[in-house]
This record gives sequence, structure tokens and C-alpha cells, in this order.
Amino acid sequence: MSLDAGFVELVQLHERTWGEEQYVGRPTLKQLLTAPIVAVWSGKSEVVVDPKRPPYLQRQPLPKESNFLMSVHNTAEELHQVVTDLVLLKKVTPYAMRKLSKVFIHQKEVQIVGVKLILKSDEV
Repeated sequence: MSLDAGFVELVQLHERTWGEEQYVGRPTLKQLLTAPIVAVWSGKSEVVVDPKRPPYLQRQPLPKESNFLMSVHNTAEELHQVVTDLVLLKKVTPYAMRKLSKVFIHQKEVQIVGVKLILKSDEV
């Protein structure tokens, strides 16, 4: 199995950027390389308090080389549920202030073409 060069580059950047730091749900390198579906989330950085910084900088995000998160999923339905929960504000997750920017299926990038909204009404 040959890995997609773009996928490997993103995984390497993710590992270098975050190093030993953790974020909720951070997948291991093994999970990233073996998961059927990997989602890449970009956007707003989290505010981190660093006691070494001056008080006036305490509430500002720490700069990062590239501030993105990755999540792993076994099925498309599992990823769909995460996105649905974000839209409906059902759960607070690390991805709440981020956008889904890339999806890889078996380490190959796929195009995100849309989101399906399913509505239900008791009225006829």
C-alpha cells in the first residue's frame, strides 16, 4: 500500500506542530495511518494560558506553525454524526470553532461536495 504524498505531508506537519502537546481526541500516529477516514479541521486556534507570557498576552492564542486538528473515523456515518452535532450544536467538541477542510479515505483525499440537511415536521 503506497500512501498519498499529500496525506503523509499533513500527518508529518500535524506531528511536528503538536509534538507532545495534547488536544481532546488527538489521534495517535498509528491511528492516523490506519484509520479508514481521517478528517482535517482548520480554523480558530484555542486560547492557551502560558504562565511564561506577560499578563497582557495571557488570553491570546499561542502562535503555531499550522494550527489544525485531525480526527479519525471508522465510517462515513461516524464523521457525518460529528458534523451534524456541530451544526445542531448538540455537543461541544474541539472542532466546534473550526471548519472541516479536508477528508481522506484510505489515505486518499476526497472532495467535500456538500452537506445534506434532513428536515422533519409533524404537520402535513
